[in-house]
Amino acid sequence: MIGFSDTSISKIAKRASVSAATIYIYHENNEDLLYKTYLKIKGKMSEKMFQGVDHTRTVYERFEAIIRNYVDFIQSFKDYFLFLEQIMNSPLPQKWC
Repeated sequence: MIGFSDTSISKIAKRASVSAATIYIYHENNEDLLYKTYLKIKGKMSEKMFQGVDHTRTVYERFEAIIRNYVDFIQSFKDYFLFLEQIMNSPLPQKWC
């Protein structure tokens, strides 16, 4: 696995079988691509965590449901979770504030 600093738009384009120019249509640079990807994956995780939570249940039961959904997200979307973890352990979130 390579880190964010070693990941260039050209490497991403090659892996995705598209031209770098295509990526630049949607993203200003590598950091913009990471930020938008982070927001999209974080949104998916949040949707999954609160999916099916019954608001008529007790706080404890709702909390249990949210945690179960979170664990299911991690197990079902391991690559997404690892991406989020790597982002959160980098200096990028401080730049985005």
